[in-house]
Amino acid sequence: MNPFSILMFCFSGALFLYAVLLYITKDYKLIPRGYVSKTDDKQAYTKQVAEIVALVAVAPAHCGYIALFSMGWSVVVLIIEMVLAIWVGIKIMQ
Repeated sequence: MNPFSILMFCFSGALFLYAVLLYITKDYKLIPRGYVSKTDDKQAYTKQVAEIVALVAVAPAHCGYIALFSMGWSVVVLIIEMVLAIWVGIKIMQ
């Protein structure tokens, strides 16, 4: 295993853990105050943010897996998946 894939797996795991904590507890205090204060239903907003964070966490996990075989393709996959995750995240928040 190369250090890049280990780093990507750790980063992805941390994001998944944060998403699970948000989703289970629905504690809006885990999100920066400026974003939550603009909404009325704070628990529903927290659930949406948890779904998006979990979706974003998939990109570094795939990148870490592909980095085991090809470092060049892993960066391409990371960029493409992050763009897709942002696009889907925008759709979830609407």
